[in-house]
Amino acid sequence: EMTPNQIDLLISLGRECGVPNLLEVDLEHLYQSGEHTDCILVFTGDKSAQTPDLDPDLDSAVQLSCHKAVLCARSPFFRNLVSRRQQAAAAEKQDRGPTLPQPMRIVLDESVIPQKYARVLVRALYVDSIDF
Repeated sequence: EMTPNQIDLLISLGRECGVPNLLEVDLEHLYQSGEHTDCILVFTGDKSAQTPDLDPDLDSAVQLSCHKAVLCARSPFFRNLVSRRQQAAAAEKQDRGPTLPQPMRIVLDESVIPQKYARVLVRALYVDSIDF
């Protein structure tokens, strides 16, 4: 629990630093606006439901832009995955030299996280609530 003095100090610092909103409000804004995203989560659909002559990259995948920092802060699964990807990218960068930064693309198979839960999961990571 915070003391009244600590609460007053936080309110004062918030005013001085220009932090007018609650964290939940700002995270909801980040989720809704997509500002400053640096990651794309790709949730693949059920492979058996695809038409054989369609390109697998153009199937019914759901792509959601998000923030690596939010994913890592909220989920050990994503923290581990992003860390491994960044280590691999750093090793590759040493071999090839610098490149333009691109959003990290994480493809999640239907068997890992069902596509029907994609938006619910990502929103829950940002705002800590579930809407169906």
